[in-house]
Amino acid sequence: MILRQMITYKVKTMATLDKRINKVMNDLLNHIWNEQELDDINKPRRYLYDRMDWVKINRSEREDNYSVALENLRVLIYQLGLFQQHILTDVEGNLINQQTKSRKEHLTEN
Repeated sequence: MILRQMITYKVKTMATLDKRINKVMNDLLNHIWNEQELDDINKPRRYLYDRMDWVKINRSEREDNYSVALENLRVLIYQLGLFQQHILTDVEGNLINQQTKSRKEHLTEN
């Protein structure tokens, strides 16, 4: 709760941000807050996938682009927090970054 308040305060006090960007930041904070109950940060393997590839394959035409984008940002933020990078794969589905591979091996041990 305190983190949310701190981030919200920071976003609101950033007078230099365009109102459209500020709206996205506020919507993202609300989305993260609303998804909090479904998140399981204790199981980081849940976020060990290439989000952009997943969206390309699994996205439904009925889904709202804005909502999908907010979820993409949420997952990418979690990946940065959990793995210190975004998870990227090549055309064969192999992890691109060796650092990620070693982190994946570490995570599967837990």
